[in-house]
Amino acid sequence: MQMPERLRHSVERNSEESIAKAAIRCNVNPKTIIKWKNREDTKDLPIGLKKIKSTVLSESEEEASVHSRG
Repeated sequence: MQMPERLRHSVERNSEESIAKAAIRCNVNPKTIIKWKNREDTKDLPIGLKKIKSTVLSESEEEASVHSRG
């Protein structure tokens, strides 16, 4: 579940509020507050893999796989 941008915005980088108090107020884990404070902006970050891994085997990889199966 993504938190609304305004909620993240309320946890500003230079806030005097402690991480624990902000976590209780926002009903999130304190680690989440730390992540929010370290961000440059309040936009959502993409979810998922950062680097897409190929699921296609080359011919030589496929032959090696078939050969190793017996």
